[in-house]
Amino acid sequence: MLIDRRFLIVVFAAGLLLRVIWQIKINGSLSTFAEVGEATRVAMALAEGRGFADAYFEGSGPTAHLLPVNPALAALMMTLFGIKTPASNVALLCLALAQVGFAYAMLMRLFNRLGVAQVALRWSLVALCILPVFVQREVIDFRYWEGALAVGLAAASLAMLAGQDTAASMSLRAKGAAALLGALTFLVSPVAGSAVVTCWAVFSLRTEPFRKTLVSTAAIAAAFALVLGPWAIRNHLALGTPVLVRSNAGLELALANHSAALSDRPGNTTFAERIAEIHPYIGHQARAAMAAAGGEVAYSRRLGQEAQLWIVAHPKDFVRLTMRHVRQLYFPERWAFEYNALDRFSAQNAAIIALINALGLISLAIGLISSRRGYAMLAIYLAWVTLTYAVLQPVPRYTYLIYGPLLFVAFDGLTRAAYAVQRALSALSFGRSIGVRGATDRPGA
Repeated sequence: MLIDRRFLIVVFAAGLLLRVIWQIKINGSLSTFAEVGEATRVAMALAEGRGFADAYFEGSGPTAHLLPVNPALAALMMTLFGIKTPASNVALLCLALAQVGFAYAMLMRLFNRLGVAQVALRWSLVALCILPVFVQREVIDFRYWEGALAVGLAAASLAMLAGQDTAASMSLRAKGAAALLGALTFLVSPVAGSAVVTCWAVFSLRTEPFRKTLVSTAAIAAAFALVLGPWAIRNHLALGTPVLVRSNAGLELALANHSAALSDRPGNTTFAERIAEIHPYIGHQARAAMAAAGGEVAYSRRLGQEAQLWIVAHPKDFVRLTMRHVRQLYFPERWAFEYNALDRFSAQNAAIIALINALGLISLAIGLISSRRGYAMLAIYLAWVTLTYAVLQPVPRYTYLIYGPLLFVAFDGLTRAAYAVQRALSALSFGRSIGVRGATDRPGA
């Protein structure tokens, strides 16, 4: 049985209050406007009738630098309440917090279906709400970006998977619904979406005949065509070249893999300099280079080719950077929270996230060894996210995709460990009492 409603309301209300206080304390009021990179610019362009455009600067033209769902939701708030008005800023804040609440609720649903003890669920929810280590992202960034919505959709999809005994027992309608949810998750976040689809694929291959697996594959393909098709067609028409999902892969690869990244200078300095050098949102020289290359798609592809040539020429350095990226994804460094952020507790937040992720990984490993229900699915999800981001420079928004699931796994492990210690102490106490009674019952005692 799920946690009682009163507890949920109290904890969610406490988390909401903390985030509202943070917004007022840091930004001065609930209605303060905040621009968060390219997604904000696209949202304003949509609200002003300029289309899905101008991600880097006004006049930069149609874009596929990011996906449409979250900027479109933000644009809706701006269209209804005005751009940069107090009302629209409050609406955007509510939009961000609603997505965060949705993510937390779906994580609760997922781990409840996996049979996690109620006490572990309670403490997990309390930790999510009362330890606002991602408060900057949850209050500001997710007005425009996809982190919270991606986690919510991924958790909802995994919860649907956790509720099935076998793929063979699923109706065609259920498979269609699962495929559509996976495709929608992909449209919000390709990393989370592909991780979810991989989990479903492994589940299908393991639990149903090959013939029915083909049916499941067809359902997924149809769902992706239905959900992603209009976006791909729009990209081709607007940009003049095929772009199935996003146009920024080469840019992101080049941001993370270059010789300067291996220096001993502070990470925020290296990252800031690299962004200023090649990112059109920041650097004027980069804007000129993008125009000279023929637009964002050609520019990103050129950067990607240059990064790939660097990787081929420096394989050991690439492996070193890849291992660093994996470490930074799970154990983020302080500078990642300080870069372009309002976080006043960056060191503490980075330490808390590292601790929870470490406990989660340990508990996950124990759960896999013990064949705990659903842990293989969680491992596949985490592994896919990790492998995808291993070649990129992790930022807190990427870590958000793994933090919630690992937090629940961590508290599940801590709860099981506490129960094991309690049982051991009870057994020891019982053994001692038996020993004492036995001694007193002997003749002459």
